[in-house]
Amino acid sequence: MKTSFYNLFFEINKKLILFNSLSGNLIEVEVEMKEALESGNLKEIPLDVSSQLLEMGFLQDEHVDQTSEYLSRYEHSKERDSVLDLKLFMATSCNLGCPYCYQSAPAKSGNVIQKNEVDKLIKWIDWEVSKNGVKGLNLEFYGGEPLLARMQMPRLIGQLNQIFDKYALPVSYSIITNATLIDDSIIDLFIANNVSMQITIDGDEKTHDSRRAWKTTGKGSFQQIFENLEKICKRGGANLIRIRMNVDQKNISEVHSVASRAHGLGITSFTCGRIHFREKETEYTSEMISSKDFDEHYDYEIFRILQPFGFADSPSKLDSIDTCLYHWKRGYSVSPSLHLFKCDELIDYPEFCVGQIGEDGIPQMNQLEYDKAVSRNPTDFEHCTSCRYLPQCGSGCSIRALNAKGTPHINFCEATYDSVHRKVAAYVRADSEGLISTEASSKCSNCHCGN
Repeated sequence: MKTSFYNLFFEINKKLILFNSLSGNLIEVEVEMKEALESGNLKEIPLDVSSQLLEMGFLQDEHVDQTSEYLSRYEHSKERDSVLDLKLFMATSCNLGCPYCYQSAPAKSGNVIQKNEVDKLIKWIDWEVSKNGVKGLNLEFYGGEPLLARMQMPRLIGQLNQIFDKYALPVSYSIITNATLIDDSIIDLFIANNVSMQITIDGDEKTHDSRRAWKTTGKGSFQQIFENLEKICKRGGANLIRIRMNVDQKNISEVHSVASRAHGLGITSFTCGRIHFREKETEYTSEMISSKDFDEHYDYEIFRILQPFGFADSPSKLDSIDTCLYHWKRGYSVSPSLHLFKCDELIDYPEFCVGQIGEDGIPQMNQLEYDKAVSRNPTDFEHCTSCRYLPQCGSGCSIRALNAKGTPHINFCEATYDSVHRKVAAYVRADSEGLISTEASSKCSNCHCGN
């Protein structure tokens, strides 16, 4: 056996913590254990402890090259078992005027998807299944506000169901919506087709309405959204709802009341995230919480609030990172005019378009731009493959790289080192206070060298 290359030691609250960035496991160790692992003098470690360390990824078999295995897994994850992953912009405009929204309607992509584009989209997906080896579909309705095109949804979902039923292949639907345009027919459609819904509530009524009001009238949307949530829950769709709360310095104190109200409706999924823009320039800055402050303070406090409702089992996600839509071979963000991009934040950038769906449903690809995204690998960047933090960032977000450095075709590692330390610290704190769920606590244990 040998020591894992991805072992990291942190001193947290006078405890010596060993964290493995590849397995995501962490343990409290003694100084003697640290010295034995760093020196490679593994004979000093009792056999039963060595077995535990091996199982948790802190030790590895002598012949194993963990970096090669990680890079192989990174590449394999791009295949996604031949599933087609689509983030479909039903509309690029929105009926609400949220002050922190940084999206705009691209001039070349159209505003709301039309019947002709829906027909071409169906042809394309049929072609992908019948001719191109696709084995399933994950379709997320996106925007803007996707329900501005709600009249197109019944036929689109119905036609896609027929295609995937014909080939006995799985299909799943989701939507990110502000929920103001949901009506009885949409509720019936979503429940019948298990469409999962992410719906944003940004605080108590006064706060929410000051942020998420109708553009045309200035009227707040809080009451209307909760009326629609109640309708969905009464019809048995509570399990399809995930509430998202965008938090900043002004509304962080309202997380508990919003979570309590959602829990009272029978909703079982509730998440919070800081308002951020992946390094984009924006005028909405005064109330934003920095990544550092969020990791050190707010994330843990949010966890403490959400945990009693069953909405959170850990303050931090420590699993290693592989790839996202940007890298997936069959993953696309699709504009209303059926231009294809590798991320939803790129549809404002025609230079990053990787293709367009033709009249016959056959994609006309910009192969060079497509290959740049899909072939992206940590080996492209200096120092990445020799970095012990690599599995926690996978060379970083391409869109953050674009916004900060002017190109998505470069690594973005700047935030990784400190962020990992803060997340481990939050996890250790929660575990020491007995707040980690039984399943999640398997990542954290005590381990003693026995010397």
